[in-house]
Amino acid sequence: ALLYLIERQVRILIDSHLVATQLNLTRTQALEYANLARSLERMMDHAFSIATLVIEHPKLTKNMIEMTPLEQIPEWQSSLKELMINIRTRDSTRIEAARHDLKECQHRLIEHEQDLLKNYLTNEWMAFDLRLSESVRRLCAYARDFGEILLNMKVFSELQS
Repeated sequence: ALLYLIERQVRILIDSHLVATQLNLTRTQALEYANLARSLERMMDHAFSIATLVIEHPKLTKNMIEMTPLEQIPEWQSSLKELMINIRTRDSTRIEAARHDLKECQHRLIEHEQDLLKNYLTNEWMAFDLRLSESVRRLCAYARDFGEILLNMKVFSELQS
């Protein structure tokens, strides 16, 4: 919660023109960094939802370790790590590869959700699985947005040069 508060405050500060000027950022750069912070904030909300689901339903979670939603989390983590590295390096090829991996995760989750709705077992299990899958899918979506923002930042900096 403390990190959330700090990130939120930093995002608010970067929105300020004075801070952007002192950091030697253009308004466009400040806006893009604010968008990155917003994506991270939304991912944190979904990560918190996933953690809450796991804690509140340990028996269901134990049976789902090898199920599609939980299998996608390491993929998301790996892709997000790659995107975080590229805040500085801005390697378009690596950003696009990470975004592609995230898109594949999203497609696997959508297929899983459609299959689940066709062949549900119990209402409690299905509701849990759908909530978990939706949160992981949103994590992937926000991380893809994060990558798109990085690409926009790269293009903008190249146009300024």
